[in-house]
Amino acid sequence: MSSVIVILFVMYYLKSTMTYTEEDLEMSMLFLIINVAVLALSFIVSRFLKSKIVDVTKNAPLPKRLSAYRIHMIFSIAFYEMVGFMSGIFMFISGQDYFLFIGLAVLLLIFMAFPNRMKIKSALRISDRDLIEGLD
Repeated sequence: MSSVIVILFVMYYLKSTMTYTEEDLEMSMLFLIINVAVLALSFIVSRFLKSKIVDVTKNAPLPKRLSAYRIHMIFSIAFYEMVGFMSGIFMFISGQDYFLFIGLAVLLLIFMAFPNRMKIKSALRISDRDLIEGLD
């Protein structure tokens, strides 16, 4: 929690020392559109990969199915965290006041509402019974 506060203060200081032009507004809007598209694409790819992993490993032995599913969980969680964190930072310092609130909300969502590091650790320790229920 303290690291989140330090990061927010540093970003607010950087934001307050910068000056912005109309071109910055256009770049901010373009970057926002790209970020939303990347997040949507990553969600679609993650769901597609999950369905393919389930289809390909349907007849495989159980340990291979479980390890493939664990790899998918870890990959998708880490990718969402990376993309969401970068989106939040760049929207936060993009120079537009309304992006400040959007970026802050994204950062707080990433850091507090979805503790992804804990999900990765639990994905490594998840029981086989829980994974079997998730695959079916």
